[in-house]
Amino acid sequence: MASRRYGVRLPDIVAAGNSNNDGSGADSSTGTEQQGQYLSLPSSPTNVRRPRPNMSRRPSTNEPIDERSPLLGAARPSRIRIHSAHGSPRVPLLSRNQSYADSVRSIRHHSRANSWGTRLMHALSDRQESSMADSKGSLYPDDRVWYDQFTSTDWVHDSIADAYRVKALRSRKDFWGRVYVLFDGAQGLAAERPRRVYRRRPGKCCPPRSLYGLAGLDGVAEVRVILSGFVLHGFLGLKTLIIKTLGLILSVASGLSLGKEGPYVHIATCVGNIACRLFTKYDRNDAKRREVLSAAAAAGVAVAFGAPLGGVLFGLEEVAYFFPAKTLFRTFFCCITAALTLKFLNPYGTQKIVMFQVRYLVDWEYFEIISFILVGVFGGAAGALFIKASRHWAKTFRRIPAIKAYPLLEVVLVALVTGLIGYWNTLTKLPVAKLLYNLAAPCDDRDNNLEDLGLCPEEIGDIPPILLNLLTAFLIKGFLTIITFGIKLPAGIYVPSMVVGGLMGRLVGHVVQWVVMATPDWGVWGTCAKMPNATCIQPGVYGLIAAGSTMCGVTRLSVTLAVILFELTGSLDYVLPFSLAILVAKWTADAIEPLSIYDLLTEMNSYPYLNNKHKPIFTSDLADIVPRVRKERIIDITTSPVVPALSLRAKLELLHKAGELDGGLPIVRDGILVGLIPAPDLEYALDNLRDEPSSLCLMAPVPSIDDSDDGLPDPTDFTPFIDPAPVALDIRSPMDLVYECFVKLGLRYICVLRDGRYAGMTHKKTFVKYMRELEEKEGHM
Repeated sequence: MASRRYGVRLPDIVAAGNSNNDGSGADSSTGTEQQGQYLSLPSSPTNVRRPRPNMSRRPSTNEPIDERSPLLGAARPSRIRIHSAHGSPRVPLLSRNQSYADSVRSIRHHSRANSWGTRLMHALSDRQESSMADSKGSLYPDDRVWYDQFTSTDWVHDSIADAYRVKALRSRKDFWGRVYVLFDGAQGLAAERPRRVYRRRPGKCCPPRSLYGLAGLDGVAEVRVILSGFVLHGFLGLKTLIIKTLGLILSVASGLSLGKEGPYVHIATCVGNIACRLFTKYDRNDAKRREVLSAAAAAGVAVAFGAPLGGVLFGLEEVAYFFPAKTLFRTFFCCITAALTLKFLNPYGTQKIVMFQVRYLVDWEYFEIISFILVGVFGGAAGALFIKASRHWAKTFRRIPAIKAYPLLEVVLVALVTGLIGYWNTLTKLPVAKLLYNLAAPCDDRDNNLEDLGLCPEEIGDIPPILLNLLTAFLIKGFLTIITFGIKLPAGIYVPSMVVGGLMGRLVGHVVQWVVMATPDWGVWGTCAKMPNATCIQPGVYGLIAAGSTMCGVTRLSVTLAVILFELTGSLDYVLPFSLAILVAKWTADAIEPLSIYDLLTEMNSYPYLNNKHKPIFTSDLADIVPRVRKERIIDITTSPVVPALSLRAKLELLHKAGELDGGLPIVRDGILVGLIPAPDLEYALDNLRDEPSSLCLMAPVPSIDDSDDGLPDPTDFTPFIDPAPVALDIRSPMDLVYECFVKLGLRYICVLRDGRYAGMTHKKTFVKYMRELEEKEGHM
């Protein structure tokens, strides 16, 4: 017999497998009491391959498989079977209703799709899951695997899964096959979204107490983290959308120094996430879903400012982590559609889609370039100082025990302070959007009430009171914006920062106007001094330029802001001043404070975000961050490909304790890396074993097996869950290569080799921690 030439008996394999049980308590006596049978082993470590569906072992005739038969476990002892997805019927959705990855195996066969009514209920539900015990015995290894909180998306795996799906879809050449292909392509133009779910386990089935606390945020920083590939449960669901919308209406109507633009990004992404659940193509693939979420986030900015082109650039410059050409077109389509919808709804009652629109009839003068540069410097400095003040406020006032325990108390105090010090000034008592429009409007615009606000001087003597009023409003609004941003309300920072900058810019504009009127004989002014009241100087232009510069200093957006300001004014003549001031503002802000406001929020909330826009200078190599190899962190199949389930459970628990919920266990034979099983897949497989304490798991394919009955439990095949070719780098690789692999490929972990032998593994979170420590070290130097 071919299987006997290896000279390995099944009891010996079982006993060797039990010896790998690191304190898991598996009983190793069962195998030694049985008669010896022979199990063939691969002839070479390079023979470890994922079995193809058409080469899988035929199921035993003793135990027919029907629609309710489990593939992860057997009802009665039988021999090892390699179950493939080719003949596996579909079953109901997983009871753990999480954000999960698709399976390459699951898209190799087709199943009956749910009706649109079912999909709609699925999209609008919060998908509270039932107990896992209710579904054991009915789940298949081709069902989807969940993502846990703060775990990372496997971009490579999801990309391969989608490639298999497209290949299977296009294999049909008839008329309906072409229709399905066209419908598949159209789905990307009709959807946008992620999801909100909770992980439930026995004894831990209650959602967080602050269920809607996620709605009381700006939202852009969290959307960035989600689009970078990490999972934030409970952030993009239906309840969060409803509470965020209602809360935003009330917070904007309250008159606080906050905006609606950042929350618009969050709301649009929630809508995209909910709509994405209607389409299997995106609902079953986290990487594909995030492409649509990028378009949804961009549509939020397009609607907030009425600037569709600015929204497209916002998606590219701020929130999107991966932005291929296909996503660019879909984002453009989404923003244009959102702008058309806004035009039809006419929310402002002006038949215009922009929040406010100004027109400047007078062109700028050459000598004003110096003033525009100074405004850019002041705006960038103001934005950077706002970030520093926000950090200080969060680390001092919000650390007070009463404020930390009762966030509502801070909201009440901020509202009280806003009413007391903001009402007495004619400018600060206006809503932020109305105030910004008045600061940017020219004096020849008769549609506003600038004369009533005292912002249009008739003579040189009228300018000093205007300067005093603007300076007072600038100090009040700056202080209120600092204490307001970060409270537990849906509060954006875009328009409030623009208002602070607009007050400062209008102040500079009137100073320049006063200098021109006071010294009309200077030749540098040219014909400007001969115009009445120096109307060649438009203080509104300075206000809008400073507004964009301050917002650039806060958010570090550049091209996006220049385009948004152009769409608000519709004037090509002022594109150059806008761009020049924003360029200078970004340089100034980066010199004063390296972090943007969203980088600060990501850092203070300890979000696992790997910044792909700021690459540090590395002075080390991969060996500096790779921990030593520990026996309990690997699956050694040198002696036997069969491993007790309790041993795998013990190794999995160690990964969970280390916080590597999305890590994996490398499979090693004679020191050579032959595969890797991801931790979520392993947990899924172990949870669906019928009798875990006595179960054995096959961790490598075997060419043949003796079917005689030996009384031993039937090993369950785990090879479909194993990645036979994980990404690996040599331990001497430079850190720049590691950075590029994590950023460009979206990997969750990288296996490390030394001269071809396994030497460890580094996780994405470990690399993020290393990056932050490196940035802190550079900041102290």
